[in-house]
Amino acid sequence: MAVDKLTIPIGHLGETGWWAEQVGANFQFQAATGRSLQLHIDYLLVPSPLDILDQVDIRCGRIEWTSSHFQCQEGVVSFVSEQFSARNSPFNLSYYWGTEALSFELKALRLAGGSAVISGRFKEGRWQLSLTGQSLNLAHVLEFMASLGLQPGAWPAAFSLRGTLGLEMKLAGQGKFPRRVNLGVQFDGFGFSDAKALQVGEAVAGGIQLRGKHAGRGWEITTEVVLNGGEAYFHPLYFAFSETPLHVDMALGQGEVDGHWDIPRFSLKQAGVMEAKGSLQFVQQRVTKARVQVEQAPMFALYQHWLEPFLVGTALGNLESDGSLAFALEYRLPDQWLLKVFFHGVDMADQQGRFSIEGLEGQFGWSTRTTPLMTELGWQKGHLYALKLGKAQLIAESKKNELGLKQPLRLPVLDGYLLMDDFVLKNPGTSLAHWELEGVLSPLSMRKLSQALDWPVLAGKLSGVIPRVRYRKGVIEVEGALLVRLFDGTVVAQNLRLEDPLGVVPQLEADIDINRLDLETMTQTFAFGKIEGRLSGQIRGLRLANWQPVQFDAKFATPENDPSRHRISQQAVDSLSRLGGGASGLVSRGFLKFFKDFSYDKIGLSCRLLRQICRMGGLGPANGGYYIVRGGGLPRIDVIGYTRQVDWPVLVKRLKRVTSASGSVTE
Repeated sequence: MAVDKLTIPIGHLGETGWWAEQVGANFQFQAATGRSLQLHIDYLLVPSPLDILDQVDIRCGRIEWTSSHFQCQEGVVSFVSEQFSARNSPFNLSYYWGTEALSFELKALRLAGGSAVISGRFKEGRWQLSLTGQSLNLAHVLEFMASLGLQPGAWPAAFSLRGTLGLEMKLAGQGKFPRRVNLGVQFDGFGFSDAKALQVGEAVAGGIQLRGKHAGRGWEITTEVVLNGGEAYFHPLYFAFSETPLHVDMALGQGEVDGHWDIPRFSLKQAGVMEAKGSLQFVQQRVTKARVQVEQAPMFALYQHWLEPFLVGTALGNLESDGSLAFALEYRLPDQWLLKVFFHGVDMADQQGRFSIEGLEGQFGWSTRTTPLMTELGWQKGHLYALKLGKAQLIAESKKNELGLKQPLRLPVLDGYLLMDDFVLKNPGTSLAHWELEGVLSPLSMRKLSQALDWPVLAGKLSGVIPRVRYRKGVIEVEGALLVRLFDGTVVAQNLRLEDPLGVVPQLEADIDINRLDLETMTQTFAFGKIEGRLSGQIRGLRLANWQPVQFDAKFATPENDPSRHRISQQAVDSLSRLGGGASGLVSRGFLKFFKDFSYDKIGLSCRLLRQICRMGGLGPANGGYYIVRGGGLPRIDVIGYTRQVDWPVLVKRLKRVTSASGSVTE
């Protein structure tokens, strides 16, 4: 009798790299179709990425069984595993008895919400696997990659992921462990976000190519990443990959002992923005050594894409820029930094008009090491608020996290200059950051200064000595007194304090003493009217907000025992009368036209500003008012003010009116 069916309980099979338990085989012999096989395996262990397969059913439509080998052709397979599943998936397999070599191919596998084809070969403990996947769910793929030990870091659990990808992977190894990997990934429409929306991506498109081998010290991997579609935000950086594609190429190395990853080489290219290269070393996920070099890059693009996001809310957070720059950065744990920045024709201008610099050339250096690093910078011109700055050169050196001048800095200001004898910048970017300077202001024209500051046009020269000035935590303070020579007299500022100087609302505080200013020099160049004599006074508790007065207590008067000539013109009499809201007395208005000027004993005026109200006063009480000018000699005249308080904006308008009017306004 012929046998057309044979059932064989095999038990278990395997060698290094794979193992099968509870194996049962059914053979069928049919004259028309030849031999076929049904194979059931309760438990099958194979290398990653398949790992453990349960309830494996294999049906071979046609088999070939010889003394040298076994082949399953036209087969289908079903199984379940943690990452894969198959249901009647096309399958081919061959096994050679003598060499124990096994090869197979499975199609239409279910993987990560998509489909996959996997093939493999096992021989003498060595194996090779190939995997091709389509329409794979990204989140599931990351889980799959992590199971292979190929994910460089844990993807944050709070992230939501969207999108599918295509995958091609080839693995080779020995025993349970992969030793080589080639991976190609293509994705389109990739999206992600974290719980706080600080890291977000939409419709990101691109690809990843990864090649790795496990050497004696651990894994060595080269990776190429191209992002050329969609957009992403990694706080505070924004990327529009369709406009400025990003290309990253890097080599990674893993230590076998501690398992930490190093990046001995990387390059980053962002089209139209910059090219960078360097290396990174890590210990316990901390950077211990770094080197980054950026090739010559357009300043505008580099600022827009990489610098501005970190500078928002600072004085440098809203710039227009041009030119190009390059830089090199070195870092070594715990706090050793070396920075070189190379400027080429750089222009920078604050869009709020607070400052600018043009034609910046040279090298800026910063070092926390003991070996000094030079800075040599030159620029053509610039401005600080309304003050025009001229061509200058900065020669300095940096070491131990500070920078100091190697030679005095001569900075042209209008038609004079500021000479900085000493300047030191320490610990930038930390809570201990501060700078100090000392210098001298050479004589500059008060006419040009007043025009630049939109003041009434003044005559004379301005000069002074700048004592030790310190900046720390957004505050500038002057140690001692700031002495300014002005109008043949002196102005001394003490307790000078400036908060947030380049911020939205700068705040200035000071106490000022004015000593023997020449009134003729002050008044001869504008329409207020001529006054001869000297003027002293004080301004206590001065406070400016955004450079506008909000509080002070000011008193000005002729100095005691002043020996100078005291004369006042008709026009000045009228101007003072209008400021004080009063009138001239002791001579008739009609009689004034016979005299060009008058003799006076003293001039005095005070204003206490608080809450936009100026409480005014003068030399003393006079007929229900107060003396602004007290006459003396012939022809004598008194000017009496009757306004006790006035809105500050109104008083400012009066001052502008009396200083800009042309000719005499007396009757």
